[in-house]
Amino acid sequence: MRENRKTQMFELAMCIALLVSAVVFTRDYVQTRDRLIAEWYPVEVYGFSTEYGFGEDSVWLDSEELAEYQAVTDEYNSGVCYELLSPEEQIVYNAFEYAWDNNYNYIYVVDDAGYKDGRDITDIVTLLSSDSPLLQQNVDYKLWETDMTFSEAIMGELAEKKIAGTIIEVDNFTMERTETVLTAVEEAKKIKLDFSEATTDAQKARVIYDYVVKNVEYSEDEASSAYYEADQLYDAVVEKETICDGFSNMYSLLCNMNGIRCYEKVYDPDIIEPKNTTDNGEDKESPAEEDKTPQNTGEGHTWCVVMLDGKWYNVDATVTQSNDEDTMWLDFKFGFSDDMQLYENYLDGALPECQTCLYDNYLVVEGYDDFVSVVGDAVLEAEDNELYVCVKNTEKGDTSYKSYFQEMAYYTGSSVYSSTIDSGYVHLHHIELR
Repeated sequence: MRENRKTQMFELAMCIALLVSAVVFTRDYVQTRDRLIAEWYPVEVYGFSTEYGFGEDSVWLDSEELAEYQAVTDEYNSGVCYELLSPEEQIVYNAFEYAWDNNYNYIYVVDDAGYKDGRDITDIVTLLSSDSPLLQQNVDYKLWETDMTFSEAIMGELAEKKIAGTIIEVDNFTMERTETVLTAVEEAKKIKLDFSEATTDAQKARVIYDYVVKNVEYSEDEASSAYYEADQLYDAVVEKETICDGFSNMYSLLCNMNGIRCYEKVYDPDIIEPKNTTDNGEDKESPAEEDKTPQNTGEGHTWCVVMLDGKWYNVDATVTQSNDEDTMWLDFKFGFSDDMQLYENYLDGALPECQTCLYDNYLVVEGYDDFVSVVGDAVLEAEDNELYVCVKNTEKGDTSYKSYFQEMAYYTGSSVYSSTIDSGYVHLHHIELR
């Protein structure tokens, strides 16, 4: 009897212990589950889809997956602009490439995925288009700030949260447009470039430049309202008729194909603030009298920057070939410095600088005071029969300095041609020596 009572007491104690353990376990389980649900947050998410609603065919990738992504067309990508970005921004850059490669024209980016702390999405897609000759500038896209519901099963409980994010619709990332671009790439591979006498990168880059400017014409029609519908690289390579984007896309593609690092710069008058460009160093009497003449006027523009023998140089293959006067600028448009560039890139100061000109017959004159000595000496010492002179810090509409050129031409028997550039920043002149 006594043994049975002991057994009963032991069993009761065990039951109580098990019950207490179950209560504690359940309490801890519930607390842990509730804590995990409360703390749960979706992995840094990027969604890709061919439709706005991100349905069953959508693909979702996290940051680690995108950080390792390598685009199909990376061999044509300069990577110069990519290197400017933080690791988080590079992931957004890669997300665009992933969408492009797979023809997803809708991208979803969770707000905390990194880009909000750095460059805006508009900057990143512009940098991608500057790196890649296959993606034209001013990519047509739309942004929507929205909430999306994410769910996750946590310890048997379904967790749901609405997370703020941005949906990006990119019209260019369609199968039809990708096929058009890849057709242009295949056609570009068939172009026969004669490098037989080119022993340096500069000489090879000049062979490419000469081919582009002599075989592609500028199209005023494409500069019209149909801009976004056109495929500039295809039009340049296949149709042989395009605008500045097409010239730049084709030139940078051929350079990168032939082992010469090249990327594109863009001037957009809607992005760049006007700046005082006629300041000659004198103090203004008052802020109200400050000259607000913009450096950049008119429409936007795209050109190239190329690495030649360890240095960066501007190359602008967009040359209007409608009359003979324009052909005089063919040489000047190759291998010039930032000092001689009319347009300012919206990322100037961050991108590599073009500090020098490739040729000695490119001159930069800081105002009129240095004009006579600098240009005069150059005329006397020039071995070539041409000079290109950039006169900086000139008042808009001021043509009085042209008398210097006329006098010099008279005494040296030279011919002087003035450009039509009159922006309040630079005046370009072409001098043919006799």
